[in-house]
This record gives sequence, C-alpha cells and structure tokens, in this order.
Amino acid sequence: MTEERFDRGAAAYGELLTSPLGRLRTELAVRQLRRLVRLTDVEVLDVGAGTGEIALRLAAEGANVTVLDPAKAMIEQAQRNAAAAPAAVRQRLRFVQSKVEDVADAWSDARFQLVIAHCTLEYLEDEPIWGVLSKLTGPGGSVSVVVPNRHFVPLGLAVRGLCQRALDALGSPRTEPDMTFGIQRRVYEVDGLRSRAARSGLVISGMFGIRVAADFVPDVALEKDFGAILAFEDAAGAVSPYADIARFIHVVAMRDVRDDERTTIRRSIP
Repeated sequence: MTEERFDRGAAAYGELLTSPLGRLRTELAVRQLRRLVRLTDVEVLDVGAGTGEIALRLAAEGANVTVLDPAKAMIEQAQRNAAAAPAAVRQRLRFVQSKVEDVADAWSDARFQLVIAHCTLEYLEDEPIWGVLSKLTGPGGSVSVVVPNRHFVPLGLAVRGLCQRALDALGSPRTEPDMTFGIQRRVYEVDGLRSRAARSGLVISGMFGIRVAADFVPDVALEKDFGAILAFEDAAGAVSPYADIARFIHVVAMRDVRDDERTTIRRSIP
C-alpha cells in the first residue's frame, strides 16, 4: 500500500464521506456497533481512520479514540475535521500517523476495548492484519471490520449496464481500481470472514450488510429521502437475503479470552 496515493486522494475521500452514500455508511456502522458493544468510556483504536468521520462519531458517543492512519494528508484532514467539533469530542481524540504494523508491538499492552478497521483491510496484507487487530484488542474486547462484499461487485456493474465487466467480476478476488485511489481492493465473502476471524482468535457476535440498495438510488432521491432510506437500510442490512448482496459486509467480533486471561478478568470484576 502506497501512502502517496492516499495522500493524493485524501480530499476526494473526505468529499465522498460527506456525500449521502458516505454519511449512510458511517451512520449504519455506528448504529450496528451500538447494538453489540459499549461505546461510552471505552478505549478505541481506529485503524486506517482516513479523514476521521467514524472516529468523530464514536468520540461523540463518549469513546476515547486513537485515530491512526499512515497518510499525512488523511491525519491532517482528520485533525481539521475534529477542530470543528465540540470541545467534549475533541478531548477524546488523539492522532497518530503510522502504519498499524509499525505500532502493534509497542501498543500490545494497551489492549484496546474496541478496534475498528472500516474500509481498510482490503488495502492491506490479508492474513497478517487479522492477527494484528486481535493482538491489539483487550480480553473480551471487540473488533469491528467493514469490507467490500464480493457479491455486490458484479451486481453493481451489471446494473450500470457493464455486463462483460460484471461477468469478469464474478470470479475475481478483487475490485477494479477504485476512482478515489486508483487501487484494486480485495473483496470478501461471509464464509471467508468467519474463517479469518476464527484463525485470529475472534468470535463473531454480529454480521450486517451496509448499503443494500442505496447505491442504486439517484443522488437527489438519496438526499431528499435520506431518513427513509436510512431506516430501510438499517432494517434490511440485518437480515438475509438482503444483507448478502449489500455493498459492504460489517463484522463485529469478540476476542476470545485465553485461559491465562480469565483469572485476570474475574479478579477485576467488583
């Protein structure tokens, strides 16, 4: 992964996240997290935080968030976004420019209660990053991952009338180069995510679809009927078969507690 491409794409990425589709992705992820994990007064690590939209939302929920990204332009934009937030939100954020692989060993004792990697893993080495996320998560803590859904890619191309490219995408493990960074991204299936999580000592507690139908709705209608579309997406993303074809798969998993950690946890309970 080249940080230069992410530096060059930071402004476009920030605009994307403030668009109706971007806002929808962030809102759905936060809603889904609320259902499964505690967000108030917890230590959160946001891996590949980009311009900080999800970090700001979690800080507003009462979490203390470490905003981590290797791209300088991303971190700087995240800091500018945070500067416009209320003081109570700003004080819950800290910003670190680094690759997660470079800080994993130094931060392993921190054991964050929630580690999130939303729209990040598809750019990284696949198997190693799952172990890194698990390592940084404290006993009984959670990992939240949002990744592109393999089943959406050919569907999205076909709906746009690009049927030959849709046919090619049916068997491809990656997307076409994206418009923001010009990078092919890895795509995922549910069974593969379960296997990756299990091999890293993570037990899935929830799985959702994000953006079941919204990508096929005209921008004007998205903006006008945002609340109604959000309500539909929130409900449809939680049930099959709708979640199975959503643009993104959202997985929340708990880190399995080792035997030597169980005693520590029991002793810490009042």
